[in-house]
Amino acid sequence: MLDLKHLLRLLAPYLIHTTIPKGRTVCPTQLELLDDQTELEADRVYLGEISSLPVLKKALPKPEGTVLIAGARKGSQPAALPEGWVQIFVSCPLPRLYNTVAQAVRESRMEWDQEHLTPTVRIFRRFWEDVMERRIINRTEIRDALSKMPYPVYHFLRVMVITFKSDNIHVPYDYLLERLRVFFPETNMTLYRKDIILLYSHPERDFRPSLGGAEQVEKLSALLQQYDGYLMISNGTHHAEALASMYLLSKQTLDLAYLLRNDKEERVLFTEDYIIYSVIDLCVQRFLQTEQNEDILYLTHPAIPLLTRYDREHNTDLRDVLFYYLLNGCNMVHTASTLYMHRNTVNNKVNQIKKLTHLELEDPRLRQRLLFSCQIMRYYELVLQKEMQ
Repeated sequence: MLDLKHLLRLLAPYLIHTTIPKGRTVCPTQLELLDDQTELEADRVYLGEISSLPVLKKALPKPEGTVLIAGARKGSQPAALPEGWVQIFVSCPLPRLYNTVAQAVRESRMEWDQEHLTPTVRIFRRFWEDVMERRIINRTEIRDALSKMPYPVYHFLRVMVITFKSDNIHVPYDYLLERLRVFFPETNMTLYRKDIILLYSHPERDFRPSLGGAEQVEKLSALLQQYDGYLMISNGTHHAEALASMYLLSKQTLDLAYLLRNDKEERVLFTEDYIIYSVIDLCVQRFLQTEQNEDILYLTHPAIPLLTRYDREHNTDLRDVLFYYLLNGCNMVHTASTLYMHRNTVNNKVNQIKKLTHLELEDPRLRQRLLFSCQIMRYYELVLQKEMQ
């Protein structure tokens, strides 16, 4: 059941008035939209507009326990509904109302899931909350706490964060934690603010863990896809006091990777593959603060806006070719493979880029500057959702 007080707190910005029976503290989690139903059922939360009330009165259920949340204008009066009904009138559009109530339902279900966590998961959860709330902060305290975790924690640490993007899918956290044990046995894991956190550790430094190979990654991706989940894997460190920062950086990078990834089917992601965009994000935020100017294209090499305009006017893809050419170390064969082009096609396009920009690409510092500028432009278009004028 859903805590009625928590629901009202979420709806407070839009609340006009409520009619709640004495002693009523909870409401159902089953949501249904008011339409043209000929009969309403008990133990439902019905969402609709005030205009639905004439239909509603003809379809009232006899049992108590039903909740009406309706969009209305200020000054609207409660409907004469049977005893036991909860009425909540709000001044917000139906989509926003649905999303707000659905959020309350998700949080309620997650609290239930957390109450039923296994002892091993609860132990790591307490530790993780202590770390994130800065109740333990230095290396000695954190390492001492890690030594008491249910599963052994080795010298090098990675934070793995699983985030769920869909608002319309109920995530069975307890079931997922059990399934994840197949992929990450003897790994401490828990829930934290709608995310699943895994502390992946290993005795020696490993810059990129294999996660059991391509077949295992494919199976893990299939599991995540069922619930629209994405896994971000942080870089490794032996500094235990950096765990909170690694989590926050992974969360930020995951949000960017979700928008910037080329393969939209990719669900197992590495921070290292996308962290340059987190660096760009920090640069942009600083630029906006200090320059009071939203045109971050001043941070790019002038050749990149030039190619962007040319592509738009001539329906070409020179900027993308330059990006992948630089990303592949100026290797024609690898660039052609990445772009599914013939090598001669790539060669012709690179020559056209050089002719348009009057730049030779032998200077490593210029290549680095151009690559970074391409990435800023991708951030500008895909994250900020802006189009260059």
